[in-house]
Amino acid sequence: MAIAFSFIAVILLIFLDAKMIIPLTGKYLASLFLTVTPHIIFIYYYSYAIMPDTSTIGVLSALTLFILYYFIKINIRPYPNKKSSSFRLSALIGGKRLTEYSIVALMSAFAFYITAFFCGFFKCFAPLEIIIADILFCFLYLTVISFNGCLRIAAASRRLTPFRRFILIFNLPAPYLNFPLWHYMCKEARDEFEYELCGKKRTEPPVSNMCATKYPILLVHGVGFRDRLERNYWGRIPRKLEAHGAKIFYGNQDAIAPYNVNAEFLRTRIEAILNETGAEKVNIIAHSKGGLDSRYMISKLLMSEKVASLTTISTPHRGCKYADVLFKMTPDFFWRILARIFNAHFSKKGDISPDFYTVMHQFTSSYLKEFNDNVKNNIDVYYQSYTSVMKNNLSDTRYFFTYPFIRLIDGKNDGLVSLRSAKWGEFQGIFKGKHIRGISHTDMTDLKREDIVGFDVKEKFMEIVADLKNKGY
Repeated sequence: MAIAFSFIAVILLIFLDAKMIIPLTGKYLASLFLTVTPHIIFIYYYSYAIMPDTSTIGVLSALTLFILYYFIKINIRPYPNKKSSSFRLSALIGGKRLTEYSIVALMSAFAFYITAFFCGFFKCFAPLEIIIADILFCFLYLTVISFNGCLRIAAASRRLTPFRRFILIFNLPAPYLNFPLWHYMCKEARDEFEYELCGKKRTEPPVSNMCATKYPILLVHGVGFRDRLERNYWGRIPRKLEAHGAKIFYGNQDAIAPYNVNAEFLRTRIEAILNETGAEKVNIIAHSKGGLDSRYMISKLLMSEKVASLTTISTPHRGCKYADVLFKMTPDFFWRILARIFNAHFSKKGDISPDFYTVMHQFTSSYLKEFNDNVKNNIDVYYQSYTSVMKNNLSDTRYFFTYPFIRLIDGKNDGLVSLRSAKWGEFQGIFKGKHIRGISHTDMTDLKREDIVGFDVKEKFMEIVADLKNKGY
């Protein structure tokens, strides 16, 4: 009975995988299976040692069939979704995934062997030949997968220079010896995939007109970042919006320039967009400091006739109290030294007028109070705002220290901007997430491309844009 059940379960899994109902090569299942299946020698040994009968042999035979199928499947088609990408891009992203899977599985295997050795597991329960056999099989198993991944990237990538391609191929026989190279390969493959897929999406007809607003959408980024398709600040959001009819453009302003400087960038950008599209106005969706840049442009550069709406997301309209505290506690020369470092860095990144010192002071409560007194909302522009909050400092570890600090002095926040400060115009609500996972400042732009349980930022942006469409913008 157990043998029959095992074979039926394996056949059912293969069928569901073939029909893409449960894709076994998906990110999470692949990480799980490739952490367990390389230790098949141990699984065989201990299963038969515990129950040395024919039913165990039958179950292990079914397991062997599944492992053989899975090993062949993941090496042939590691990226299950081929509808949205070409063969070359599928090979490229498949190589990235195989390389990442190898890293996860290798780290897990290493941790397993070290833990078992120090806990005396091998000494008590496994003979030496079984331990050696499992280590050799595990190493061979993962080497084939990593070799496949590296080879796919080397063959499919168009970005790799001949020298880098040579270095990559030269390291193929021993990929485990060069983890920085692994990281570099995965990053280049991911960036190239996103860049080319984004360009492909722009030429495809939209799935629906749900986000087909009357006026084009201008996405305005926050401080410390620049607009680059190679590593889009807005993650997967633009592709999602374009797939449902939205016309998306980017602000392209400096990463750390004062409001008045970036406002000039945005004015020039809007003029170019209107000339290109023939539209009368644009809808601006701005994140963080981008909302302040946009407000200054609308009010002070007399652009209200060319802006239909301004949607700000996690923008510190009333300043950041922690900035007040930091400037009081830290000597001025420290900030000026930091400014030199950051200005030099962002100049190399493409900033024309970087001014870290001024920008940081523009986040203080006193500066924003004066800003709000002088930069008034225009009656011809629709203003609305959204924000998110973290539930604890583990919601996003990059804000592990900032969240509790801001929580103490300024209340609920997203790791950088307080709820109090983010409200402006018609406040539409707070994104919180489910369970213990809150939504952080960078979660709202999909910067990490992370799928959060109970919260899909792409869908939230679709709702925001669809609402603008329904309002006639």
